[in-house]
Amino acid sequence: MSIVKEIVCNSCAMSKGDCFCGKDWTVVEMVTLPNCDYCGDEYTVKIAEYDAQTYGGFWAYMCKLHYLLNAKDAKLGLGEGQRLVAIK
Repeated sequence: MSIVKEIVCNSCAMSKGDCFCGKDWTVVEMVTLPNCDYCGDEYTVKIAEYDAQTYGGFWAYMCKLHYLLNAKDAKLGLGEGQRLVAIK
């Protein structure tokens, strides 16, 4: 299970919807990156690079290939999708 480190803006300490400092909400830092929800075969499992809404309406963690194939809109931002990065 992945743990999202960043829940509020580090600059203004507001939640995503209330942030007024112009923070880039296209990226989410995570302690551990999850596996792609679409890569089901144990030999092809890839680490997810995106969390985005699919054409089916649900949200999923996706590798780059599945993001390009299944993301409803290939947009990043608040309410649209985020790129996942590991905390170093």
